[in-house]
Amino acid sequence: MRVDDLTPKVGQVVTLNVLAEDPDAKIGTGDCDIYVTWDGNSGSLCRDTVAVPSEPKPTPTPERGRVTMTYTHTYNASGKKTIDVSAWSGPDSPDRHPYSSYNALELQLTVRK
Repeated sequence: MRVDDLTPKVGQVVTLNVLAEDPDAKIGTGDCDIYVTWDGNSGSLCRDTVAVPSEPKPTPTPERGRVTMTYTHTYNASGKKTIDVSAWSGPDSPDRHPYSSYNALELQLTVRK
């Protein structure tokens, strides 16, 4: 993950580029495949959703996943901020799909007046 300015000014557009890769599972481009919060982790409706159990399926063939997404945000107040990014791979939750995975990262920045 990369942000264009770690010390932006209030009102400045901040651009975040996220690259998600998985060697054996696809990564989607939907709202819940890569999830970004700009002012600290306020919870994710995607992450907090409980998946409905399903019947076991045959082990799928591994398939490489790679997605690049760009996000923008404008802060309206100065101070220390946290950008949280989470990414899911695979078509199902990790307990039901052998190649599914989840990763989360935080990035700290300081918004100036």
